[in-house]
Amino acid sequence: MKKLFTLLFFAFLTCSSAFAQDYYVVWGKVTDTVDGEPVYLSSVTLSKTNIATVTNADGVFSLKIPIIESRGASVEISHLGFITATVSIEELLNTTQKNPLPIKLTKTTIMLDPATIVALEASTVVNEAFYRVRQNYSRDYEVMTAFYRETIKKNNNKYLSMCEAILDISKAPYESIVSDRVGIYKGRGSVNYNSADTLFINYQGGVTGTLELDVVKDPFIGVYMTDVHKSYDFKFDVPAVIDNRNFYVINFNQKPTVDVPLYKGKIYIETETFAVGRIEFSINSARFPEVVSNYVVKHPRDTKFELDDTDYIINYKESEGKWYYDYGRMEINISGKKKNNLFKARYKIVSELAVTDHYEGKLEIDQENRLTYRDILQSKIDSFTDENFWEGYNVIEPDRSIDQILNTIVKQLRRRR
Repeated sequence: MKKLFTLLFFAFLTCSSAFAQDYYVVWGKVTDTVDGEPVYLSSVTLSKTNIATVTNADGVFSLKIPIIESRGASVEISHLGFITATVSIEELLNTTQKNPLPIKLTKTTIMLDPATIVALEASTVVNEAFYRVRQNYSRDYEVMTAFYRETIKKNNNKYLSMCEAILDISKAPYESIVSDRVGIYKGRGSVNYNSADTLFINYQGGVTGTLELDVVKDPFIGVYMTDVHKSYDFKFDVPAVIDNRNFYVINFNQKPTVDVPLYKGKIYIETETFAVGRIEFSINSARFPEVVSNYVVKHPRDTKFELDDTDYIINYKESEGKWYYDYGRMEINISGKKKNNLFKARYKIVSELAVTDHYEGKLEIDQENRLTYRDILQSKIDSFTDENFWEGYNVIEPDRSIDQILNTIVKQLRRRR
């Protein structure tokens, strides 16, 4: 997942740079008048156009302004909870990255009811949600225990492999660029080579990939937040209630003009705290069939693969005023057809990770236990097998819900504390 996101971002950047000769670039730095703190993810828009960007974590923005649009124009800087500021193009001339124009926003008090949000546009709510990451999510290291399950199924009726594991996770602070680390505590698995015929599927990086679904830590999906409005359209959907909390539901999809594969989906934002509680998304594989090469790393020369569809889900849960990674799920559906074969073989790969415990602290994970994006869990699981650990839950049940499994092994999980 992380490799794919980075690749897509640089592809988009390359596409944008071709038009540089028709623009000039202006710079500004947006801060709060009260405490001088940077106002992250402020919307910066060239008046009467769709040309826009957002400020970075330091409150700084750069805006490429077409020469043809610059005469008499102004730039509007807005952020939920602040009075909109307007500056003229003349004020922004001769600004540079090292010498941006100082712009101060004044806070205002508004009622954040649904009608207000709809009036402010869906993209504004998304900006506010990611601006509030620093206050809604942990700024410290967290130690987590998680249950993980991974299955590979062929033609919807034959399991090629099944793995389950108890994981130790060192979750890095949300404002940190440090990656999360994960290791195996206990695990088990089974392989059914007889169902594979002449082709067997291995799943590389399933554990780390599912953990890296944490889009809140590395926003946004496939692009940086400073480029999100160039890449995605946002629209309100019907609000939802999850765990007795009200959520704004916002649909997103890549803009028709963006010619690299990005994503479409829904983001659920809690109405009081603006915390992101859930994200569902999938890649636009139908529009970009060549994206299959980012999923199938290695395959026989006489076999051609197609990416049928993908589904990703990430849930967050609130605890003592902070929101935490709670559950992640990846589903990848791929078809493979050997040369001269009449029929395709369809493969369904599913991984699920459910956090069962977390507390503040930093965990050192031994190198021999640690998993990376290059690892195939099935090939490592035998080293962590302990039949006594699972006690009464002695058979892998891939069709059983993960909630039911957690209830069955609750005693074993409590031992991790």
